[in-house]
Amino acid sequence: MDAGRRWEWRLVSLPDSVRGMRRDLHDVLDTTALSGDAVDDLVLAASEAANNAVEHAQRPKEPFFDVCVEVDCHAVTVTIRDHGTWRQPRVPTVRGRGLAMMDALAETTVTASVRGTTVTIRCRPTDPGHAAG
Repeated sequence: MDAGRRWEWRLVSLPDSVRGMRRDLHDVLDTTALSGDAVDDLVLAASEAANNAVEHAQRPKEPFFDVCVEVDCHAVTVTIRDHGTWRQPRVPTVRGRGLAMMDALAETTVTASVRGTTVTIRCRPTDPGHAAG
């Protein structure tokens, strides 16, 4: 896999931005050594993280969310970061399965701070000897 490639976007915290992010993310990930299924899984997980950033960031300091894709020789990493604060759900609902879904699709880490929530999603190619174009 080609090392050292990086893409970054800052998107307005609106649902339409998530649709555009999915398209752009697919275009970038299709140039990596990831299989088609792994690309689809990573885009789905990133979409869930971005939807959460749009819907759940409380009192954002900036009305944007940031997306970063990094490709190195071992993995593709997508990071989604909002600029709001974290709020724990008050009552159980039928929703709230997004983090479990992201974790099932790829290696996922969530870090919440007073400056925002960062979701890091990492996928390693099944054939590390396959170089991306």
